[in-house]
Amino acid sequence: MCTPEKKPPKTRLIMDAVRNKAVEESSPDILEETVELVIFTMARRYFAFQGREVREILPFSPITEVPGCPRTIRGIINVRGDIESVINLHTLLELDEVPVSPATRFILGRSGELLSGIQVEHVADVISVEKAKIKPAISTLSPAIRNYAHGGEELYKGRYVIVLSVEQLFKTLLN
Repeated sequence: MCTPEKKPPKTRLIMDAVRNKAVEESSPDILEETVELVIFTMARRYFAFQGREVREILPFSPITEVPGCPRTIRGIINVRGDIESVINLHTLLELDEVPVSPATRFILGRSGELLSGIQVEHVADVISVEKAKIKPAISTLSPAIRNYAHGGEELYKGRYVIVLSVEQLFKTLLN
């Protein structure tokens, strides 16, 4: 024997519709796309790489110099049995050299199948920011830095951060 379905009272239907509408209006229709940034310092300035271009951050270890390498390559390091080159970012960005300190790190950068260590003075933080907050790089940057700058903005502790492109660094070194 079939029993008729019980319909909810009309007031409950109206209240459910009001609640659903309120939830829809309070939820943003479009979620802002965010990117992870690895913030680091070089010559008292803040720089960053996008997280998708960084495989890992390594403590400083001895660099083996390779005769005949250009000044832009410091040498090679052993990363758990894999030999990786180390890029001299000071030379590429035309920044003053700074002695190695306990804060010195290697950022293992990647672009496609290429991997290389990039020596930085200090890794400050890894942060998430809305992609829209990263603006084109300011025109007052030196040409050497502008060649690799993807963009920038006041993204970290009120300081202007220059977002560099690992891909562009690698392209320059391969040419």
